[in-house]
Amino acid sequence: MGALVLLFLLLFSYNRELYRINKSLSTLAILDPLTKAYNKLMVQEFSANQFEKSRSAGTPLSFIFIDIDDFKNINDNYGHVSGDQVLKAVSNYIFSNISKDDILGRTGGDEFVIILPNTSSTMAMHAAERIRMGVQALRIPDDEGKFISATISLGVSSYRDGIKTVDQLIKEADQALYASKGKTKNQSILFE
Repeated sequence: MGALVLLFLLLFSYNRELYRINKSLSTLAILDPLTKAYNKLMVQEFSANQFEKSRSAGTPLSFIFIDIDDFKNINDNYGHVSGDQVLKAVSNYIFSNISKDDILGRTGGDEFVIILPNTSSTMAMHAAERIRMGVQALRIPDDEGKFISATISLGVSSYRDGIKTVDQLIKEADQALYASKGKTKNQSILFE
């Protein structure tokens, strides 16, 4: 009888550990481990789902593409550990300044996207500017006790009549981002 109890406890312990490991793997499959933002694969899925919901219901939908300005210089001047601190600080700031319905994803090294359901272009531009100014005000400590400043460039696009695919909406946000980076950086531009 004692051996059965011991076997049961052992199996229970293994099952609990497997559950913990599976939960960790599930998290890794959808989130960027550094910033805790959704990964690129999840962003693609959320983008398609939100686009279909907006198109079907006739509700607004906006995208904000974000790129940290001169991020290579941050890595070169402060090191990659400090660059990671900047990525975390920027994503934490964005998380704390979007609604619970908005979706933040990391789409590349220093690139992020915010998917804003039920958000018009005017509201999205207000959000983009609020985030841009907030990030500009951040003083991010590096591992030597110095502070790093960062700015971001943002491109905004919004669903409207004539938009047939989510890819078109994403392309517009990307074009607005490149226009933002091509001028003076540290600004928000709405695709028009």
